[in-house]
Amino acid sequence: MLLIAVLFAYYAVYTWLIPSTPSEIVKDMEELPFSGWCTNPTWSPDGSRIAYERSRDIYIVDWDGGNGRWLVEGIDDARDPVWSPDGSKIAFIMEGRIESISPDGDSRETLMVLSELMDPLDPSISSLTWSPDGSMLVFEMSLHVQDESEDSMESGAETNDDIWVFAIDSGDLRQLTTHPESDRDPMWNPDSQRIAFISDRAGDHWDIWVTDIEGNELWQLTTNPGLDWEPSWSPDGTQIAFASGHDTNIWVMDADGSNKRQLTESSADNHHPAWNPNGSMIAFDSTSFGPVGDIWLMHSDGSEKTRLTDASRFKPSFSCNSPWIQYHTPMWSPDGTKILFIEGTHDGHTVIQYDGFWVMELQR
Repeated sequence: MLLIAVLFAYYAVYTWLIPSTPSEIVKDMEELPFSGWCTNPTWSPDGSRIAYERSRDIYIVDWDGGNGRWLVEGIDDARDPVWSPDGSKIAFIMEGRIESISPDGDSRETLMVLSELMDPLDPSISSLTWSPDGSMLVFEMSLHVQDESEDSMESGAETNDDIWVFAIDSGDLRQLTTHPESDRDPMWNPDSQRIAFISDRAGDHWDIWVTDIEGNELWQLTTNPGLDWEPSWSPDGTQIAFASGHDTNIWVMDADGSNKRQLTESSADNHHPAWNPNGSMIAFDSTSFGPVGDIWLMHSDGSEKTRLTDASRFKPSFSCNSPWIQYHTPMWSPDGTKILFIEGTHDGHTVIQYDGFWVMELQR
């Protein structure tokens, strides 16, 4: 069952008026039981349901936690569910292939069997994402070498990740990047013509790059000697928010990499910027209050930052064996009235377990 939180904010005609303290936003937080490893939640296009990965299978639930049911069960290798833009299908990765299933579970089909196309190489697929126009799927893939002959690469060796695109109607599969270093975390722009991703191809650091959908043009948008990652396109496609730096802060830049602006300024880790549907707000997670992580909200220019959650209420006694609660990875509902986020347990350094989800309901 879904973990539910009901919170309130206020806005008027395209402008969010954010209260100055969390107590003015939080009305109630109700924790419901959850079981199994739960991650990779994704909103349905109409905002009524959430599909997610549960114990390596696919589960679907109403946004308020009701009507939960298995879509794919007993496989133990079904991952990365993503909705088609029209809401008629959910694509997912399973055992070297990409499949889709209808939300009611009645119709299921195999879209592509990568394990056959890449034979004798063994593909490892992740970061599956449906294009906004519904015509393509993008993903990252590395290939494991299985051939043990003397003329081959060493058995079990692995290629670095590259970005691939699959055209659903034609069945065309295109490799967009071919660099010997890794290209990861592809993210569609709103018109389905470009894809942002992160890469360490420029040296001993990760930068944000953009490619066209044919793989003919490539642009490096950041050159920071540290880490630039988690690119998030604005709804109109003119800007990209991202996380940057050793002490990670949220930045935003124009879609061509110009006009970079720092939105958060703290020694805390600030991650996963997410634009609301009209582009006026950015939600993100931050450890500004110690090792616990909370969900925050700010205007897209970085003003009026407000903490929406208080994970510190679950703070354990100091112990190397007592994990902290961390809230992270906010995701807006399509209509902008709710924020879905993940709860994980945290050992003070990294998330060690995904425990479930919360939904914040925002009031207009």
